[in-house]
Amino acid sequence: MKSRSLSDVYAEILRRLTITVRVYDRALRITRDGWFFTGFIFAVGIAAINTGNNLLYLILAVMLGIVATSGIVSEQSVKKLHVERSLPDEIYSGKPFQIYYTLTNRWSRFSIYGMRVKEAGLKELLDIFFLQIPPSGRVVRDGSFLSERRGILKLREVRLVTKFPFGFFEKIRIIKLPEELVVFPHPAQIDEKAVSGLKAGSADISTARGDGTDLFSLRLYVDGDSLRRIHWKASARTETLVSKETQSENLPMVSVVLDTSGYIGGKDDEALEEAISEAAGFADAFISGGYMVRLATSAGEVPFGTGAPHRRRIMTHLALFNPLDQPQAIPTVRAGENKVIITLKNISKPEAA
Repeated sequence: MKSRSLSDVYAEILRRLTITVRVYDRALRITRDGWFFTGFIFAVGIAAINTGNNLLYLILAVMLGIVATSGIVSEQSVKKLHVERSLPDEIYSGKPFQIYYTLTNRWSRFSIYGMRVKEAGLKELLDIFFLQIPPSGRVVRDGSFLSERRGILKLREVRLVTKFPFGFFEKIRIIKLPEELVVFPHPAQIDEKAVSGLKAGSADISTARGDGTDLFSLRLYVDGDSLRRIHWKASARTETLVSKETQSENLPMVSVVLDTSGYIGGKDDEALEEAISEAAGFADAFISGGYMVRLATSAGEVPFGTGAPHRRRIMTHLALFNPLDQPQAIPTVRAGENKVIITLKNISKPEAA
């Protein structure tokens, strides 16, 4: 058995003794140096009481003053900061992403030093450290994070952490900033031959929406629709804003079908994630190649479409997809259409009754 030095044993004892005390939106933790300093205070205090030496009493008073000063300065530092969080538009499972934080110093005369930002519930890859925030100033820093799972990512709170001014205590201010992000599955790398080798599918384009010129259908206006898509005659007749949808141009069409039949929850999770990643990769490759793409799963489908907004709809569908919602459903496949069918590989066999 490997022997441990006395310093290692002492460090382990201090680590185990480290306790974070939380009261409402504040927390306090004694650092390793703080334990040494606290022990020294007790030693000086006991010596001063036993000897009655005025110099020891003076040293004890100075040390207690340092503790009080540390608490006041650190409290005012975290109290006088305003935090803003800026989230990315898209994030993918297993891929690092950046979140930007803006700290605003509400002190008009004093700078704030040595501030860290911690995002609760996220795996942090890059320390977010603010060396100085000038009086009435704003400083922006980015942090690198990683989410290993697709789906809904719930952010709850941001923590401001400082050891300023002496490093004996770590003051923490907990700020509630609830937000939600959709973590897209990481698109698998797809061989270009698998995409370029697929020829144009059905020539029937009357069932596909797109950016053509011929009218496809009318529907109620939704926030975000372009004003150019408003059908003014229909809107005047119904006294309600109506948007028009047009037929697509003659683009090659392909369906990406995710077949999860046979999936057993808890046993085939790895195979499921690989299949979802592959479906995301094919959808991404086809859309980038100028295809009109449809996604079909047991939970429903995303109709044919093109462009970045359509790609986001497909990625969102895959991010939230759970085959256990409809375990027996089989995605619909139209006869004669171009399609890529992704199935689960190396799945578990059902146990015999």
